[in-house]
Amino acid sequence: SSIPKTTIASINTTNWDHTVTNTPRCDQSGLTETIRKDGEQIEVPKFRPYDLRHFYASLLIEQNTNLKKLQSLMGHRNIETTFNTYGHLLDRAENAKVKRTGLLDILH
Repeated sequence: SSIPKTTIASINTTNWDHTVTNTPRCDQSGLTETIRKDGEQIEVPKFRPYDLRHFYASLLIEQNTNLKKLQSLMGHRNIETTFNTYGHLLDRAENAKVKRTGLLDILH
């Protein structure tokens, strides 16, 4: 590797080692929330992996990613799964396109 070992060590310490500030990086970035469970306050993730996956797919749809590419990226065996899972987002993206190109929208 062309990166000096001292640089790698500082990257690991500042970016990955969550004990540097005694606060895990997830807490600092707002990815967790504090809840009460059985009378104790505990930190739990705000988002499940599924939520992040759905968010990623919604970004791809918003960027007009080809549907076969979306199917592949999401690991769906058939396109019907992609349509059934993300159809509401596809409709919303299509409606947004129509609204932006309408003559009345341009005049407003």
